Amino acid sequence: MFEDLFKFVDKELYVRSGSVFYTGRNAFRPHNRPGLYVLGLNPGGNPADLACGSISSNMESYRTSIPAEWSAYVDEHWAGGSGPNDPPRYSPMQIRVQHLFSRIERDIRMTPASNIAFERTANAATLEDSADLFRRCWPVHQAVIEGLQIPLVVCLGGTAGAWVREKLEATQEVGSFVENNNRRWTSLAHRNAGGLHVLTLTHPSRADWTSESADPTPFVKTFVQ
Repeated sequence: MFEDLFKFVDKELYVRSGSVFYTGRNAFRPHNRPGLYVLGLNPGGNPADLACGSISSNMESYRTSIPAEWSAYVDEHWAGGSGPNDPPRYSPMQIRVQHLFSRIERDIRMTPASNIAFERTANAATLEDSADLFRRCWPVHQAVIEGLQIPLVVCLGGTAGAWVREKLEATQEVGSFVENNNRRWTSLAHRNAGGLHVLTLTHPSRADWTSESADPTPFVKTFVQ
């Protein structure tokens, strides 16, 4: 199925720094029924770093060298973690996403994951023409949701959540989790007319999901089938 999904990648994006999927090929096989799809905002890192590579080169690596069962949240070296030749040490965001999957009892390498925008930027503030970029990338996500019959989309952060809710017409709020601390950040659940749920979680680069007061995983687990 992943080859069919690549057909939906806008060719004008091929030369830009970035990546398409955050989990390996087996997570997108037609027989896989993962129960959820995880969407962040966009790949992080320095787009000027040649080691990061273009979206086109990422697609080729996905076909030829990235393992069929793989997750960027486990198998990549991110800033704040270890280097490629060091013993494994994960970044805070990777640790928090791993915590989520452990608590909801799902295989992180067999759960489809991506970002609503494929282009890499150093941070969210430097993501230019974001609405146009989200629009260009959406056909891939729509194909994943329809092809794998996804009942639940888990969005990392408010920007990703707002865009996905709009595209899936998930307008009915059906639940929330408020952090038990002074800042009181909130995660939300919405449902569309077809029964598909969209969860908009606090962003794991900022919220420490491993802290009991800020942990949205019990909230997420109530929606996982």
